[in-house]
Amino acid sequence: MVAQNQDHLLTWAQRTDDNTARAIVYDAQKAGLVLHWCPGYAKKGISGERYQFYSKTKTFTQFDTLTKDHVLSGRMGTMKPRAVSTDLAFDAARGTLKFADADTPP
Repeated sequence: MVAQNQDHLLTWAQRTDDNTARAIVYDAQKAGLVLHWCPGYAKKGISGERYQFYSKTKTFTQFDTLTKDHVLSGRMGTMKPRAVSTDLAFDAARGTLKFADADTPP
């Protein structure tokens, strides 16, 4: 899967379809790019509980670690992962996550 748009430096709030977002995430991980989260953005609901953890990650390795780490959900009262693999594509598709070289400021 290869993204049609090789420029991963999307502007904030630039939206794309889910298939393109998955390809962008795949290509960004393969290229060793880092994660840049939209400043000041906050999610609500169940994904908001995860977002408070995973939006602090800068690398795919850090993010992947959170998919294996669980926390007690305040909403559900059960153990839930701090991140799920689809969070990256969802956020990239909605323009709240972009990717860049490690030496590129957010």
